[in-house]
Amino acid sequence: IGLAIMAAVLFVFASINILSNFRSVAAANDRLANQLNQASALEFSTRLKTLVDLRIQQEALLVQNPIEPYAWMRLAYLRNITQGNRRHAFEALKFADTIAHPDNVGGLERILMWRDYADVQTPEERNHEKDLWRTGYRQNWYRLGETAYRHNLIRSLKDAVMEDPELAVIWGKRR
Repeated sequence: IGLAIMAAVLFVFASINILSNFRSVAAANDRLANQLNQASALEFSTRLKTLVDLRIQQEALLVQNPIEPYAWMRLAYLRNITQGNRRHAFEALKFADTIAHPDNVGGLERILMWRDYADVQTPEERNHEKDLWRTGYRQNWYRLGETAYRHNLIRSLKDAVMEDPELAVIWGKRR
């Protein structure tokens, strides 16, 4: 009984430690996202230096809490901008996609980013874009349709949806 009580106490303390750490990391991720937004107004050389610093900070935050899809998406962007290695950047985006399921965190943004990295994708990865479109359509068809229309990607959305018989029927009813 003593070991069980000791295990329960250790579990409670470990949970508190983990959860309190994730909250501070989440706050730091929010600050980093704000700094990234503000960096767009900077002069080029200052902006580039700032983005390199933000990439290093984002990598450190992901070591502390690797289960944050938006942070991995930011890292993909920052790697592409600061290092120019699109495949390396895409790996971060792929990880964001892996941990975003099943709730599809960042779905619309990830679809657009995924499409932007088509030049470094394998055929399987390129084909995964259709899965992303279908998942997004199932979860928020109206907003996804607006986004696809605004980015002139409605044909890509429709092609992906039409490959799923159930979604094709829904598409027909909504159009």
